[in-house]
Amino acid sequence: MPILMEKSKGGFERRIFSYGSILTVIFNINQGVVSMDDIKIRHLTMEEAKELGIDNWNTWECEPSTFEWYYDESETFYVLDGYVVVITSTERIHIEKNMLVTFPKGLECTWEVRKPIKKAYTFNFES
Repeated sequence: MPILMEKSKGGFERRIFSYGSILTVIFNINQGVVSMDDIKIRHLTMEEAKELGIDNWNTWECEPSTFEWYYDESETFYVLDGYVVVITSTERIHIEKNMLVTFPKGLECTWEVRKPIKKAYTFNFES
């Protein structure tokens, strides 16, 4: 049930699927193959995030900065505070407080931390 389809500058087709009001899944499709840039984003309240067990996850903080990053395993994180733009080969993703985000294994990206960020994170999370 796609709600948006568009072509990006690189010729990738972008499809955004929404499941209810809390889950958005972004797929970038090139020649029928889903790229490594698949990123899952959910908006959650703190109470909903705590039900997932974020109190037992590690935390990470970063001041405004820009840096390259590579995910050698899948990472799921909940943003406790702050704002960041993550740039992949095909997308610019705006991430802020109360978002649960999953980056897939193999993702290469640039982080632009615009406001000091604090996140609770875990690896290879199955929700």
